[in-house]
Amino acid sequence: MEINEPTIQNESLQPLKRSKFYRKQIWNYIIIKVPFSLIPGIFAMIYIYYFWDYLGLNQTLFNIGMIIYGLFNALNDPLMGQWTDRVNIKKWGSRRLIFIKYGGPLWAVIFFAMWFPWSFDNQIIIFLHFITTLFFFDNLLTMVILVWDALLPEIAENHNDRNKIFFWAGIVGTLSSIPVLFALPILQNGTRGFRIFSGIVAILSAIIFYV
Repeated sequence: MEINEPTIQNESLQPLKRSKFYRKQIWNYIIIKVPFSLIPGIFAMIYIYYFWDYLGLNQTLFNIGMIIYGLFNALNDPLMGQWTDRVNIKKWGSRRLIFIKYGGPLWAVIFFAMWFPWSFDNQIIIFLHFITTLFFFDNLLTMVILVWDALLPEIAENHNDRNKIFFWAGIVGTLSSIPVLFALPILQNGTRGFRIFSGIVAILSAIIFYV
């Protein structure tokens, strides 16, 4: 994702912001709403059915996993925010974009890989599959979405521009959510079709994040 973070805030930059380069920056920012709608949307619709109904994870283990995840999630967000804010810009060239460019494709890979069962009959292994993928998925989700949100005031200092970007990002996100509605019926019709579906989503998302 080719978005440059501004390091100087000055009114003299306003003409530059109306250039083709600035419009490209904004488009690159908005288009990321596609994977942000697809990946979390499909995950939220599928993961309970997949682990509980399809793999048959014990209800007690499922509840334990959700409690552990809830505790982890309470600590995850603030720690991730502190980490991304402390990145050495001189060393990495960016405080935020490295997390989108490299963390985004990794998040897409985790999303695709989690739908391959580790076991069908061993409850402990299914539980470990559930917890491991849940932690990695949520950690990467937090990292990528957090820095994406933080980019908006940095690439569009004007309030009106931010409102327009927010509006169009909402439109793109809504349209991108349509395939999510087909995720559960596709899975219920067979895992092979669902893996093809999730693979296409993962590849598309990884390309959008990286390019």
